[in-house]
Amino acid sequence: MKKHVIVRKYLWTVFLCFIGVSVSSDWEWINPYPQGNTINCLLLLNDQSICGVGLADTIITWNGSEWLTSSTGSGYDWNDLWQSESGNLYICGPQGHVWCKDNSGWKSMNTGFGSDLHGIFGFSDTFIFVVGDGGKIGFWDGNSWTLMESGTLYNLHDIAGFPDGHVFVCGAGGLILTLDETGWLPMDSGFQGTLTAFGGSSSNDVFVIGRQGTVRHWDGLAWSEWLSPGDEDLFAITGLSQSHLYICGTHGSLYHWASSHWQTIETSTAKELHALVMHGDSQAFAGGADGMLLEGSGSVWEKEISGTTENLTSIYGIDSENLFIGCHNGTVIHFNGSDWQYMDTGISHPLSAIWGSDSDSVYAVGDLGAIIYWNGGVWQPMTSGSSEWLFDVFGFATNDVYAVGDYGTILHYDGSSWSTMNSGTNLRISALWGPSSDSLFAVGQNGLILFYNGISWQPMTSSVTQDLFAIWGTSDQDMYVVGEDGVTLHFDGNDWEQVPTNTSHYLKGLYGLDNNNIYACGYNGAVLHWDGNGWIDLPIITHQHLLGVWGSLETGMLFVGYNGTLLKWEGIPFTTGADITLNSSQFHPGDPFLLTGNVSNASADYLEANWYVALDVDINQYWFWPSWSHWPSNLDYLPVYLYPNEQYNLDVLEFIWPETGSMRMKNITFWTFLVDQDNQLLGNIDSAVFSFGPKDIE
Repeated sequence: MKKHVIVRKYLWTVFLCFIGVSVSSDWEWINPYPQGNTINCLLLLNDQSICGVGLADTIITWNGSEWLTSSTGSGYDWNDLWQSESGNLYICGPQGHVWCKDNSGWKSMNTGFGSDLHGIFGFSDTFIFVVGDGGKIGFWDGNSWTLMESGTLYNLHDIAGFPDGHVFVCGAGGLILTLDETGWLPMDSGFQGTLTAFGGSSSNDVFVIGRQGTVRHWDGLAWSEWLSPGDEDLFAITGLSQSHLYICGTHGSLYHWASSHWQTIETSTAKELHALVMHGDSQAFAGGADGMLLEGSGSVWEKEISGTTENLTSIYGIDSENLFIGCHNGTVIHFNGSDWQYMDTGISHPLSAIWGSDSDSVYAVGDLGAIIYWNGGVWQPMTSGSSEWLFDVFGFATNDVYAVGDYGTILHYDGSSWSTMNSGTNLRISALWGPSSDSLFAVGQNGLILFYNGISWQPMTSSVTQDLFAIWGTSDQDMYVVGEDGVTLHFDGNDWEQVPTNTSHYLKGLYGLDNNNIYACGYNGAVLHWDGNGWIDLPIITHQHLLGVWGSLETGMLFVGYNGTLLKWEGIPFTTGADITLNSSQFHPGDPFLLTGNVSNASADYLEANWYVALDVDINQYWFWPSWSHWPSNLDYLPVYLYPNEQYNLDVLEFIWPETGSMRMKNITFWTFLVDQDNQLLGNIDSAVFSFGPKDIE
């Protein structure tokens, strides 16, 4: 006997055209580990936890076994942090910004002072000081900030306090201030240079360090010169006593006080070290430029950061299991779907670009006319016939590949040998792209744009004078170019038109999935997204220069750059597709409904595509039909083969609205879109149909 339950009184059939929808997501550091931004301060929170802050809103936490990364979401560069007895964290940074983390999360408590702040310290949540540029000293009483009279305009770099109430401030010009009941008073440091940081075990045993290796000591009566370890600028000092005293500074310098002299510690890095913290009686951590992390005790220290720190210059993917990254030292790094592996190319000079027609036919170009070829087993050198720096490589088949470089160099490979083409210019050519070998475009120095019609290269008018560094498009009537000073251009098949951006940084990399989903990257961590209407700045995660970008729906967008930077952006919008959102006013917990789909081929060509249907539960979580695999770790789809005007219909999902759990009473959105065999989102599908409605449940 069948049991029929009528859920609702009507059936919804919704026709939706293809629209753009933005989905927010997070950045992920892939290399180096745990991250690659400069660390400015480290602080011991408790016996098992250390916290650090740094550039580009970096917050790292050691939980006793691994480093975890987070941020406030502000994007600010942070200089110092302090923790109150209640467990609240306070951090300070640019333009008077102070943020606090309590049980509810991070929140701003801006001072309004406007100056960059370099130090923060307090005795309680209602008794906090900050110091910064221009002699600024601010005081928080639990309700508001007050600007205190410091008596100086020197930049102030650090503040330290002790349980007996003594507080010290240091800064430029050898300045040291202390606080009494009358206000801030200057002290004689005996030094005229910049002082950077304090350390010490009590108010009668205080050290201050600074530029040119200076170390001064306070014994409760006077400041005196302490033995200097050398001429390096010093930035951080830590120690529970003079027997466990460490200082660090420029060029990876790290020293340990050994009773009567400074012992030099081998760090195996030339990175500036900005932060030190003790963990236990003898263990210590150091942090610094480009995410450098060290851990050690006494004279034995090891790097906590892993992965390459070589500049990564380019990235190209054949598919999600064949990614290639070019390095400044001539190395290629390959991703096989599970692991990153270093490949010996046989050269040691910089690589600029990589392109391949398949996983067994990949080309890389670089300095001194270098061209190397991957045949699926080894990298082999090729004779280019040029000694110029080659900046890009692009092609259409193994016997139709092009490379461009300095002084107007354009080379062509016909499957047998490389030959020189006449570019008609001596200007640097930086990049090339095109839909076919008789419709190829190249860009370069001083706004240079060239067009190849299959016979000869001809100049085009760009109307800009900035250097152009990258080009990408969907067709010869829809192309994009980026370059110097944040300049971007668009070509509609007739004219190049400049498109405004909000950045003035050099843009070096460009890649897209479709004409509504294009990414540009450049200096100082700049990343822009083209959504079909304009360029939008993505949140800054680093200040490292980014040089290349490639991506797909499976991998996310991958960005490479200086100091080993490899980032993943998982917020790829599902921009070409149909969608519908349901909420609790339409369905109630326990209600079942049926989702059906219909897609038709409105083009005149046979269509081979992958049909994606995604479920979004209003919590930035996505599941893909038909296996309902979780994105981005898994991405499922249905292959579709359609002749012109043919339709495909299916029941996608029988779904019961949850009565409990994370989806209860949430908005629920279904997306659908088609992707061709080259992972390009298709725009020639007129519409999709979603039907939601009552279904008899047997």
